[in-house]
Amino acid sequence: MIRQYDRGALLFEQGRYEDAIKAFQEILVQNPEDSYALMYIGWSYLIKENYSKALEYCKMAYEINPDDELIAGNYAQSLFRKNERNKALSVLDNALQRFPYSYFLFYLKAQVHYFKEEYVPAEDAIKMALEIEPESTDLLNLYHQILIKLKKQNKAEAVMDFVLKEAPQDSYSHANFGWKYIQEQDNKKARECFMEALRLNPDNEYAKEGLKEAIRIENPFYRTMHKFFLWMDKMSSGRQTAIIFGLFFLYQIIVQIAKENPKLNLVLQPLIILYIIFALSSWVARPFSNFFLQFNAIGRHILSPDERLGANLAGGSFVIAIFSLIAMLFSESLPFLLLYVFGLIASITFSGAFLFHPKSRYRKLLYLVAILLIGMALFGAAGGEAYEGYIRTAGIGVLLYTIFVPFLARKEAGMFYDK
Repeated sequence: MIRQYDRGALLFEQGRYEDAIKAFQEILVQNPEDSYALMYIGWSYLIKENYSKALEYCKMAYEINPDDELIAGNYAQSLFRKNERNKALSVLDNALQRFPYSYFLFYLKAQVHYFKEEYVPAEDAIKMALEIEPESTDLLNLYHQILIKLKKQNKAEAVMDFVLKEAPQDSYSHANFGWKYIQEQDNKKARECFMEALRLNPDNEYAKEGLKEAIRIENPFYRTMHKFFLWMDKMSSGRQTAIIFGLFFLYQIIVQIAKENPKLNLVLQPLIILYIIFALSSWVARPFSNFFLQFNAIGRHILSPDERLGANLAGGSFVIAIFSLIAMLFSESLPFLLLYVFGLIASITFSGAFLFHPKSRYRKLLYLVAILLIGMALFGAAGGEAYEGYIRTAGIGVLLYTIFVPFLARKEAGMFYDK
């Protein structure tokens, strides 16, 4: 039994997680309540990003042996990755009562608070971890991210300077610096940092995301929206909501004034058009930038298949809309009108759907909404004046879609899904 256990642990350390799972499952055949065998299986599934299986085994291990630091920590991690964050914090708080000097548990607690956007308690937890393990690059990198969110820029820079001096080969640290430069809108330095991070570790997803963002910002259209996003990000979620709804209600007031005072149309119509362009741009900026990213020598290699699909659907639909609109200038053909309606609504709705993870319940729901809105608009356009109500209803649907989907996207931000 001891030899089999050592073999499983060695396989785990070598990164051969499937083999490690098999080795520990053989132990469970003889002793189904071996908490360490259960924990190692759960831990292996965590690393493989099969969070459902990870939680299943880590929970069994914890129920058998709740007084072990590593078992409690892995159970909390599996809860966190299954998006049960409050429960994860409860497990960590209980474990820290027994292990008050565990930097590992404090680090996990800081992570959970960070993803819950609770940055002050996250800072408190990471400080406790650093008191125990002051030179850990993992802790310092998370500390840097928390300080950025707390707008403690000078302290954040000092932390990263220290990390890079102490661990110049740490890929994650270079990526962190890259994101700092993204915030400062220094695109050239950001790209250099991300490229260095990927040279050190080609599988660093954090650096890949950063490099994609740095290349996107080279597009003037996306850069304008990016500045707005950065400005919004500096505000609380309550203020962000107030601004979004405030702009919408201001738009409604301007439309009503324009209806009641046709003489003011010359002044008000441009404002209405600007708002519509702004609202649509906030949606389609990323998918369209991804569409053009496919033509970049570096960008095409770091886009995920899902990002490529979303970019092609949204970008391709928009291209159809533009060409159909141009064709309509020379011909009043119904097919061009239908293609224009389809392309315009599809580009907006697919852009929204692809803000979500492929396994998100919202992605599937928004596919159905997109098809419904496109169908209603096409039916109305093909039916002539008698069916104008369908186009009007589809238009209202698209407007509501553009208002509510960002709230859903924010709710889903930072969620984890099984691979």
